[in-house]
Amino acid sequence: MVVGCPYILAYSVADNIMPTVAFLVHELGVPHVSLSKVLQSKPQLLGYSIAQKLRPTVAFFRHELGLSQAAVAGMVVRCPALLGYSVPHNLQPTLDFFRASGMLRCV
Repeated sequence: MVVGCPYILAYSVADNIMPTVAFLVHELGVPHVSLSKVLQSKPQLLGYSIAQKLRPTVAFFRHELGLSQAAVAGMVVRCPALLGYSVPHNLQPTLDFFRASGMLRCV
């Protein structure tokens, strides 16, 4: 993780790393056994703002797709990069496209 993303060494343990790990495990519900996989795949998550980035993105998946917290946690385990995409610039327009084209009937 450090070799691929060395700037994580500059993150504050108290201000960045611990709160993000707590959010992922306790609030989102990522299983402890999957946490390493998530952070190995997307170590940049440790630097994202919980209030401005992580919570709003999780809320988007919950409200726009009608997913449970457990379903969102499962998506994050399979594809951690989802938490890094911009809701207004990427996720919402893509969802709107799929809805408008009829390619996403279940949503």
